Order: sequence, then C-alpha cells, then structure tokens
Amino acid sequence: TAPAAGDKKDLLADLAGCADNCISVEIALEGSDAATLTPLLPELVKVAVDTSKTKSQRGAAASALTKVKATGSGQALFDAAKAADDFMLRGDLYAAAGATGDDAVFTAATAHLMSEAGWDDRVEIAHAVVPFGKRACDWALAGLATAKTFSERSRYTNLIADTATAAELPAISAALATLKEQMPKNDLAKTMIGLGDSAGLDVLKQALSSKDNLDRNDGANALNSVADKVPAERKAEFLALVEAAKASDTARTMTPWDELIGKLK
Repeated sequence: TAPAAGDKKDLLADLAGCADNCISVEIALEGSDAATLTPLLPELVKVAVDTSKTKSQRGAAASALTKVKATGSGQALFDAAKAADDFMLRGDLYAAAGATGDDAVFTAATAHLMSEAGWDDRVEIAHAVVPFGKRACDWALAGLATAKTFSERSRYTNLIADTATAAELPAISAALATLKEQMPKNDLAKTMIGLGDSAGLDVLKQALSSKDNLDRNDGANALNSVADKVPAERKAEFLALVEAAKASDTARTMTPWDELIGKLK
C-alpha cells in the first residue's frame, strides 16, 4: 500500500537509513502518489546527486524522481549522471533528469548522446531523452536525414524506436527508404511493425536472409520484439527463416532464438 501523506518524514528517514539495501524504500517511493512525493522533491534531488550517499540510496531517490517533475533540477541530475561510475545508477539519474522536462536537459542530453564519448553510454543517456516524446522523435528523424556515420544513424534509429507513435509512421517510412545499412533499417522496421505497419516485415525478412551473420542476429532480435504482430499467414515463412538463421549462427550473441521460434509456432 502506498504511504499516506503523513508518512513523508518516514520515507525520508527510511531512505537515510537503508544504506546498501534500499529496495523496499524504492518500492515505497515508487508506489507513493504525487501529493506525497512533491513535498519531498528537494530532499530526493539532494540524495540523488550526493556522492557521499550509497548507490542504492541514490538510485532509490532517482527512481522516485521519475514519477513527478522536479522542474529546475534537471541539469544537476544530468551532471550527476555523467559523473556516476555505476551504469545502473547513471541510467536512473539520466531518467530522473529527463523526467524534469527541463529544456537544458534536452539540449545537454542530445549533444552528449551524439558525442564520441556518448557511444558507449548511449543506452543510459537515451533515458534522459526518451521522456521528451515527440520532441525527441522529431529531433532524431531530422538528425537521421543528415547523419554521416553508422554510429550516428544507429543512435538516431534507436531513439526513434523508443519514442515514435503512429503519427510518425509516414516520416519513418520515408526515412527507411533512405537507409542502406541493415541494422538501422531493422530499428525502423520493428518500429513500424509495432505501430501497425506490416511493411516493416519485409525489411526483417531481408535481414534474416542476409549473408551477414550479425545482420541476421539483429533482425531476429528486432522480430522477437514484435513477433505477436506477424500475421498468421506469414508465421511459417518467418519460422523457416529464423530456424535457418539459428542453424548458421556463428556470432555467439545473446539472440533468443528458441524464444522467437516458440512465438512463431
């Protein structure tokens, strides 16, 4: 049961005392309503950015900050995320920064995401951009049109996959037609399929039929995320492609071949 408004001090006391095991406190904070969390925002921000606190305490505070807008605190949370050593804490802090909706976060996060240093942390950094929804998607579509490298295109298409809605389908379809590399194409294809446009299935069919082992693996991972959208009349077709791709897989990736095969049977 979520704590009542009168439990505010208890939540902060529990957070201060949980040290390296704050799971129960994190659950209590996440289950609290806005009326309970809003008065706690200044203290939660302080804990989240305080390097003298444990990773567990900071992560619990950051997680709570994704539930309500700590407007004006975004830059401090973003800077704390960049400085954090632990990748899980970085992700939590980036998400908390994005949840503020602060313009400064969008500017800083998109710049960092596309920087050379941002490649290794692209998954975590994206947590700061995804909360901006359509603004983030429009930015990524515009950037994709002028991207010069595979890594740039990959970062843009990953973000599009995380933020697009059906309203963006025409723009995504147009962008897909301009791409040559299979992996960015797979990102857009699975996005289209997930949003109800089955044209993306033919792109994943190309991926599974590719001579490149990594393209086949990436295509399988993309298909696995939207396997429930494969029409009944095409399941046998894709099952055969997936089984053949699994049999020839030499990449030793974490591709969930058996899970995908089960979905297609």
